Amino acid sequence: MSGSSDESDALLVGYLLGSLEPEEEAAVRAALQRDPALRERLAQLAARLHELGMDRRPPLVEPPHGLADRTCQKIVGYDAAGWRQRVAAACAAPRERTFRWSDG
Repeated sequence: MSGSSDESDALLVGYLLGSLEPEEEAAVRAALQRDPALRERLAQLAARLHELGMDRRPPLVEPPHGLADRTCQKIVGYDAAGWRQRVAAACAAPRERTFRWSDG
């Protein structure tokens, strides 16, 4: 992993929380195998998350049925500076990504 220590920490925390994309998780896992200092930083961050009670995942909550469609309809109803057509096109596009919702 390259980049600033803040970026590395963000990826490591994401790894610990299981919130990375599969490609990011694989890259972090490979970097951890190569870098003992990174493994030590991972252990430090894991301990800190535990101290804060943030190492437990909240239960997954399904969004209400139709939330995305209702949201898009509300947005489409608002027309400012030509955004209406762009938002309508985005709302009409197939949704390829799913999201996990939690209440915490």
